[in-house]
Amino acid sequence: MKSRATPGVINRNGPDFEVSSYLASPCLPEEDDVLEFWKSNEATYPTLAKIASTYLAFPASSAAVERIFSIAGKIFRPERCSLSDKLFKDLMFVRCNENIQH
Repeated sequence: MKSRATPGVINRNGPDFEVSSYLASPCLPEEDDVLEFWKSNEATYPTLAKIASTYLAFPASSAAVERIFSIAGKIFRPERCSLSDKLFKDLMFVRCNENIQH
């Protein structure tokens, strides 16, 4: 049987504590390097640092963009040239995000 933490008490090793601690810390000046902040604070905020490195890092190649153009080419073929902008956008969204797991 799983034990539960007392309601209202934040586990000091969990993500809730990380988020609370991060939100309570002072904001970085705009000129500071955000990636450097996460690199130097990885021990303090391990979960948030991992998320930041995933979403703030620049892709090393143009492969992702080329993949999107390839998907667009498969959706917007000559026989489907009457697709509305909204339908095309919706189909692109679904195809580009079909591998995301939750």
